[in-house]
Amino acid sequence: MKRAVSFSLKVLVSGLLLAYLLRSDRVDGVAELLARVSAPWMLAAIAVYCASHVLNAWRWDLYARGFGLLTDTADSVRYYFAAAFLNLFAPGTVVGDLSRGIAMGRGQRAGVALASVFAHRLTGMVALTVVAGVAGLVQSRYPLGPLGSAACVLVPVVGVVGLLFLPALARQAGALLGRPLGLPEGWRPATVVTLGLALVYHAMQVMAVVLVARAVGLRAPLGALALFVPLANLAGMVPVTVSGVGMREAVYVFLFGLIGISQSEALSVGLLGTLLVVVNGLVGLPAFMSLRLRRNPPAPG
Repeated sequence: MKRAVSFSLKVLVSGLLLAYLLRSDRVDGVAELLARVSAPWMLAAIAVYCASHVLNAWRWDLYARGFGLLTDTADSVRYYFAAAFLNLFAPGTVVGDLSRGIAMGRGQRAGVALASVFAHRLTGMVALTVVAGVAGLVQSRYPLGPLGSAACVLVPVVGVVGLLFLPALARQAGALLGRPLGLPEGWRPATVVTLGLALVYHAMQVMAVVLVARAVGLRAPLGALALFVPLANLAGMVPVTVSGVGMREAVYVFLFGLIGISQSEALSVGLLGTLLVVVNGLVGLPAFMSLRLRRNPPAPG
C-alpha cells in the first residue's frame, strides 16, 4: 500500500511539473520544434545513449568480478537492462537495482551481489560529480564565482578520496559496532577501473544530449552541456518523480535560460532526453520477459 501511494505521489509531481512547463505560452513553440526533429540526429542520440548503458552494464560486471562473483557478461547485461525496464514503472530505481542484484546473486553470495550493485551506483555518482566539476571549471559561458569553483573542485575530490578509503572506513565502523563490515579484497582495484569507465559512460550521456540538441536545431556550447547534463541527471535521481520525468526538464529550462536559450528549446531537449530514457528502458523488455520465463517456466502441455 505504501509503495502504491509513493508511486501515485511521484506520478502527481511529474504531472504537475510537466503541466507547468508545458503551459499554453510554451506549447506551440515546443510542438513546432518537436515536429521538425531531425530523425538521423535523434537516431544517433538513441544509439549513443543505449551504447552508454551497455558500457555501464559491463562496468557492473567487472565490479562484480572484482568482488569475487562468478559472472557471465551477457547475463550481467541482461540483468541490467531488465532492471532498466522495471525502473520505468517501479516507484524508484531501488526496485530495479534490487532485482538485478538478486538475479546475479542467485546460486552464489546474494549479499555480495547486492553490494556490487551499491558500489556500481556509488562510483557512478562520484564520476558524475567529477564530470560536472571539470565542466564547471572549463566552461566560460556562466561564471561560477569563488564558491562555485571551490565546489567544482572539492565535491569530486572528496568523492574520489572517500571511495578509495571506504574499505578502511568500513573496517573502523565494524570495529565500533563489534561486527565485521570489511569490503571484499577486490574492492579498490575494481573501483579504480570502473570509475574510469564511469567517466566514459557519463561523457557518452553528455554526447547523447548534444545530439538531441542538434536534432532540434540547437547548437548549445559543449562546455555548458557537459555541466548541465550531469546536474539534470543528479536532479532526476531525487526520488520525488517517476524516473526523473518533469524534474529533468525543469532543470534544463532553468540552466539553459542562464545562457540565453529559449524555454521552448530547453524544454524540447528535456522531453527528448526523457524519450532516450524510455527507449533504453523498452530495450530491456525482452531481457525482463526472459528472466520472468526463467523464474516461471510454462507448465508442460
